Amino acid sequence: HTTQTSIAVHPEYFVNQSSLKIALEAKRQEVKDVEKSMFQSLYNKICAHDLNIDIQKRLEETLELQKKRLEISKQELTTGQIKRIDYLEALEDIAQTQIQIIELISSIESNVMELEIELGLDFGRLQNVCKEM
Repeated sequence: HTTQTSIAVHPEYFVNQSSLKIALEAKRQEVKDVEKSMFQSLYNKICAHDLNIDIQKRLEETLELQKKRLEISKQELTTGQIKRIDYLEALEDIAQTQIQIIELISSIESNVMELEIELGLDFGRLQNVCKEM
């Protein structure tokens, strides 16, 4: 004597399975998009950081040249070759360059802190890691 049991499969089962697969793929794509966006953001910040470091070096070189020119202007002022206003303008140029350097350093530090936050590092850790390399 055999017993047959029939299990009724509801059509909703297949619809639900398909819906779940579609939802899962959508979530996977969403994760990939977020990951890509995060990497792009990190890449952009690192490039901006490198550019700012290069600009800082150029400004520091400019400052050194301005200081040398100021010494020349100082001698020219004592010999009467230039007017005092020219000497003061050279001083002003130096002050402007120094302000640019300070503003840039502040921007660099801010960018480093943003990177540390995005990477989940303690403050100052990124600079320590870079120094260790």
